[in-house]
Amino acid sequence: MNHPAQSSRPHAALLTFAWTALVIAASCTCIAKTASAQTIDYFNDLPEIQMWTYPVPSGNGPGSVRDRGSMFVAYSETQDGTPTFFQGTGSEPTRRGSILVAANTSTTVPVVAPSRYKINSLKIKMTLLGSLILPEFGYTLAYDGTLDESAAVVAGTDSDVDHPIEMYGVAFNNGLTTFGFGSNPPAGTYSLRQPRWVGSTPYNYYAVDLNGRDAENSLVGGYSATEPSHTTAPFTPSPFAIGKAYTSQGTELQPGDMLDSGDVFEFVPNLSNPAVLAYIQNSLAQGHLGFTFSSLFEPDGQSSSVSYPDFYLDDLDVGANPNGAGPTIAMNVTILPAGPAGLAGDYNGNGSVDGADFLAWQRSFGTAATPAGSGADGNGNGSIDAGDLTVWKEHFGQTTNTPVVSVPEPTAGLLAMCGAAALLRGRRSRFSSR
Repeated sequence: MNHPAQSSRPHAALLTFAWTALVIAASCTCIAKTASAQTIDYFNDLPEIQMWTYPVPSGNGPGSVRDRGSMFVAYSETQDGTPTFFQGTGSEPTRRGSILVAANTSTTVPVVAPSRYKINSLKIKMTLLGSLILPEFGYTLAYDGTLDESAAVVAGTDSDVDHPIEMYGVAFNNGLTTFGFGSNPPAGTYSLRQPRWVGSTPYNYYAVDLNGRDAENSLVGGYSATEPSHTTAPFTPSPFAIGKAYTSQGTELQPGDMLDSGDVFEFVPNLSNPAVLAYIQNSLAQGHLGFTFSSLFEPDGQSSSVSYPDFYLDDLDVGANPNGAGPTIAMNVTILPAGPAGLAGDYNGNGSVDGADFLAWQRSFGTAATPAGSGADGNGNGSIDAGDLTVWKEHFGQTTNTPVVSVPEPTAGLLAMCGAAALLRGRRSRFSSR
């Protein structure tokens, strides 16, 4: 006996389920691909740590929290008209007067793995106070927007006038590992009002350049926290950025233009540099962002016959600078979706190194990767080149147990669902014809 109505009901239900699952899977796939990235505009006009450091009580510990900070070095003295040079130490570095600015980013920027931060832009601004320009003698501080060679500065053969304002990363010493914030910072952190020097021990933090070198005594050599021997010869460091100043029309000042109180210096690191990118990513993953600022002006003792720059700070024991000219940090960052970590050569992020990744490399070959390490830039050098193909070859066939999304891709799972639905439709026709 033929019972088509009874036989088709369960398969009709299965067909309905299959199409419903198809729609749900498609929706979930779209959500997983579009809703997981988050772009954040971070702006801080009152960074939580602002300190002027100088290895005397008035510029160390609580004395470093004030409404201004100057930048200068000490490396020579003149006796009987002849200059003599002395190296810096851990307790009296060559970069004698400097400024530290650090911010707690964790309240605005989520703390995630470093590789998930795509840094789109970063700019730090500082405003020149200019109280040490000696206006009674006329404007005496000239603009210099290029890096000076250490040997030329010491020899007095630097080809341009004065010195630039240099920005460096921050590294820690003496068992400290990171910044601390709030009224009760954790042990092992460096926080507001904490002394940079304790007794005769070397500094608790130091300026680190793009090559990972302690830059505090780079000018004439001396103590180094990064050298195995703790001693460095003179070298020209690689700062994270050089401060640039602009006219009201937006053009950069020319070398030798005289600076005035209120001039704003902008520090914009090169985000295509892998060292810059890694420093920022690793900092955000710890919930902070910090830099130190210094310059190579050498004042002539107490006579102040050589002017040097000083900048507005917020006196955080009192509040924001009443002039409204304290340091600011502006950053645009995208939080990338969580994906397979450490799977080199997986250029499309699907959890396996396969032919699709080769196509991703091929399509972008010869282009720049911004930031470095993104897309098919497997070796992180900032460009899609033959080296990235080598990375793909070395890891071809590898997979990860961590899927990028928890639903099938349209080209695989959804087509399979369509096939299943078609199969059920065919079965329904056969049952109906019985």
